[in-house]
Amino acid sequence: MSIYCEGLCRNNGTKFAKAGYAIVFGLQDPRNVSMRLDGAQTTQRADLAAISHLVTLLLQDNTPTTTYSVSTHSKWLVSTVNENLDNWKRAGWTNQAREKVENLDLLQQLDKLLTQLGQQGKSVHMEFVRMQEASPAHVLADKLANAGCDLQQGPVIASQLSPPQSPQERRRRSSTGFPPPQQQSPGHQNQYGGYPGPGFYGNVSPQQQQQQYYQQQQHHQQQQYHQQYNSGHYQEGYPSPQWQHQQSQQQHQEWR
Repeated sequence: MSIYCEGLCRNNGTKFAKAGYAIVFGLQDPRNVSMRLDGAQTTQRADLAAISHLVTLLLQDNTPTTTYSVSTHSKWLVSTVNENLDNWKRAGWTNQAREKVENLDLLQQLDKLLTQLGQQGKSVHMEFVRMQEASPAHVLADKLANAGCDLQQGPVIASQLSPPQSPQERRRRSSTGFPPPQQQSPGHQNQYGGYPGPGFYGNVSPQQQQQQYYQQQQHHQQQQYHQQYNSGHYQEGYPSPQWQHQQSQQQHQEWR
C-alpha cells in the first residue's frame, strides 16, 4: 500500500510563515487530507504533523497490510522516521551534539503513535521521492499541502480542487495556457496550488509569464529613458541639447 504525505511551509523562518500538510491515499480516495498546521509554522513541524496524522488514520485501518510505504519529498522526514527517531529516544531525546532535539513535542507524539501501530504488528517505512519523479498522486499531495497553508482551520474538500494532471497534460497546458479565471475552484485564488511542476507557475502559463516579463522590461526601459532625458542624457547615449547647454555653461564659468 503506497501513501503520500507532504508538509509545506511558505516563507519558512519568517513571521509571515504559513504551513500546511496533506495525506493522499489515492487520486479519488475520500480519506485524502489537507490541513493547516497548528502552532509554530515551520516545514519540519508540518512534516511531523503529516506523518503523525497519517499514523492516527492507520491505527484505524482493518486491512491485513503490515508495512505501509509512505512517500515524501522530505529527506529530513525520511531519515527521522526510519532512523533518527529511535536513536534520539535512546539518547534521551538528544542529537549527536548532545543537544535537545527540536520539535520534541511532535517527535514524542509520533513515537507514541508508532509504538501503538507496532503493537498491532504494523509499521511505516518512509521513501524519498524527487520532485522530478513525482507521480500524479504525489502531485495531488503537494497541491493539497499548499492549499492547507491558506486555511484558518479545518480540512479542504479534495473534490473542490482540480485533479492532478499527467506529465503529458502538464506539457499540453504549458503550451496552450491555463483555464480562464471563471473555471477556477471557488475559494482558491491559485487553482493549481502553486505546484512547481513542469510548465506550472501558479495560475500563469509560461507564455503569459514571458509576456508579463517583456511588459515589465518595456515599462522599465521607458522609465529609464525619461529619467535619462530629464537628467540630460538620451537612452541611446547621445547628449541632449539640455546637457550640451549645461556643459557649455560650466565650461564658461571655468574659463572665467
